[in-house]
Amino acid sequence: MIRLALFLLFTLLDAGVIAATAPPETGDLHRSYLLPEANETIEYRLYIPKTYDGTHAYPLIVVLHGSSTTASDEMQVPGLREQAERRKVILLAPQGYNAFGGYGDIYPVVVTREAAAQADALLLASRPGANAAHGMTRPSADAQPAAAEDYAELKINGLTDPRVSRLSELDTLNVLTRVRSEYRIDPARIYLIGNSMGAGGVAYLAARYPQLWAAIAPSSGPFAAWSYPYFQLREQHIAALFIHGDQDEYSHWKWSQEIVARARREGVDARLLVVPGGSHVQAWRTVLPQTFDFLLAHRRSP
Repeated sequence: MIRLALFLLFTLLDAGVIAATAPPETGDLHRSYLLPEANETIEYRLYIPKTYDGTHAYPLIVVLHGSSTTASDEMQVPGLREQAERRKVILLAPQGYNAFGGYGDIYPVVVTREAAAQADALLLASRPGANAAHGMTRPSADAQPAAAEDYAELKINGLTDPRVSRLSELDTLNVLTRVRSEYRIDPARIYLIGNSMGAGGVAYLAARYPQLWAAIAPSSGPFAAWSYPYFQLREQHIAALFIHGDQDEYSHWKWSQEIVARARREGVDARLLVVPGGSHVQAWRTVLPQTFDFLLAHRRSP
């Protein structure tokens, strides 16, 4: 009987009826897939805590990169993977199609007048084949903090080629779907963060797909406070932590303060974290523990 049972088992394995189950892949993962709408292979990054074994669901934080950077840049931010490992959180960093894709964002951005003057250059850089320099939008070493009275509202859809913007949104949703199908993700604990252009993507995707997120944390990317549908966050009980450095070179923290005040008046659980000494690029990186604390304290209502 034992020999017969073994014979049947091996026969079924050979026939592919019983598939061997490999342990889930963990650690810092480089992935790619074919984006059908563009017929291009797009990369994305994952971090799966080493404790993950597929027996129970983990929280997921989606991390959106800023303009002229990549998903890999975000995953290399000091402390990010360490926080995820310690707190048993999966990280996903989409490419968002390209370095300037914008994730579909449609809301007018508030920046200094000098930064606003570069809008046409960013639009050109977003187009396929532009070969724009990596990191071209980082503030210069001698840039001064933005003044509260120095601001300009960029027009809607003024920073990204419309087709690229749509592909960026699709790519982000595609990789989120792929990760949720491959790993056990707690649907009540999916979060969204991003800096600069990534912050705009956070705001847009939160309002466009509010059923997905438990909480969000955009940083250093204020939009025009009047332009946003705060009711989407309120009705889906999405908490929001806005992060802004007080030394930001491209926008003053006052503009994030105005957003938070407006959001709170409209019933959103919104808070502002002003980072002393925080620059446009670095502010969010210095408050990762506080950001994880905020996000993980929230769950989606059933």
